[in-house]
Order: sequence, then C-alpha cells, then structure tokens
Amino acid sequence: MNHFNFKNILFCSAIQTEIDGLDSRIVNKQDLGVGNIDSSIRLTEFITNNQNIQEIVFIGSAGSYNPSLSKIGDICFGNIYHYREISTWKGESSSPHLFVNKIFPSRGELGNFLFQELQLIELGINSPNSITNIITQNLPTWENSPILENMEVFGLARVATLLNKNFSSILGITNQVYEKGSEEWKMNYKEVAKKLINKINSALRYVGEN
Repeated sequence: MNHFNFKNILFCSAIQTEIDGLDSRIVNKQDLGVGNIDSSIRLTEFITNNQNIQEIVFIGSAGSYNPSLSKIGDICFGNIYHYREISTWKGESSSPHLFVNKIFPSRGELGNFLFQELQLIELGINSPNSITNIITQNLPTWENSPILENMEVFGLARVATLLNKNFSSILGITNQVYEKGSEEWKMNYKEVAKKLINKINSALRYVGEN
C-alpha cells in the first residue's frame, strides 16, 4: 500500500467548486483565484505561511484546442506548461527572449501515483491571460504545442519551480476552445469537477497516511 504525508501536500484550484468534496484527509485545500497573476500571488502567500508544503497538486478545468485529442469529460495530466498569448501565437505580438514561457516542473510522489493510478494522458497546457475565443488548430505550430488551455496553471507551476516545490496538474475538459467555449464551460464545469473529484477520491481510497 502507498503511504503519503497529506500534511505536506497542497491541493489547489481556481474556484471553490473545483475542490469541494476531496478526501477528508487532505487538510490543505485552497482555491487561489482566476488567472496567472492572482493565483500565483495567493499560492506564494499560502506557501509562505505553510512552509511544510512540499508538493502541490492543481485540479481544475481546461478547454481543448484539439477535440480529436481531448474531448469534453476527459481527465488529463499536464506535462509541459506554456505561457503564450494568442496574439503572439498568431504572430501579431512578441515577448522578450529572456521571458520564461515554458516550464517542466518536478512532479511529486502523489502526483505520479495519481497519474499512474488513473491512467491519464499527458498533454501540454497553455495559460494566456484571457479566454481564447477562436479555433486555434489552423494557427502556426510551435515546439511541443499545447493541447489544453487553463488560465492559472503556468503561473502556479512557475511559483512551484522557483520555490523548489513539486508540482502536478490534473484537469477535466469542459469545453472546446472557440467562440462558444465559455458557454460550454458554464454548462459543464460542475459535472466535470465532480467527476474529477470522484476519480481522485477513488484512487486515494486504499492509500495510507504517514
């Protein structure tokens, strides 16, 4: 049986709905707000006040840039975290070369366990500062092009990396990224969040606590 010290693990999300109902042994649960900036600031504050945290697991929702690879209701695991605005993707803007825009954070033991136990597919995630309302499949490709969009995960992965914390993300697909993506998210996010929580709780059912 696997054993974990839940006191050293933080489960976080953007909004409360996405984290409600987690296994009661998970004592560190925090909604951090929407977007890279607010969520990064709040994560930094939480870690500063809880120095025992060694591993961060972000759970939440994502839109799919490519429905043939990730459809509504799928549960996916992040592997590469990008920050690229859609205007940059389209070649209409640029960012300084010294700017960090891709992160490969170290996973923790619990993150690896959930990835294997739930048999999740790994996908790259992009975190622009606004919701994308166009179909991106016809835009230029870049190395390790992301398949998912989530507005918080890059900033959180960046904070985790700077603070030498392990980081993983598990996301439920709520919508396709296009002009009606926000409407789809509103229709699906509660059901998808519940599905994700149930899967995590099921995986943790036979896990011991240190």
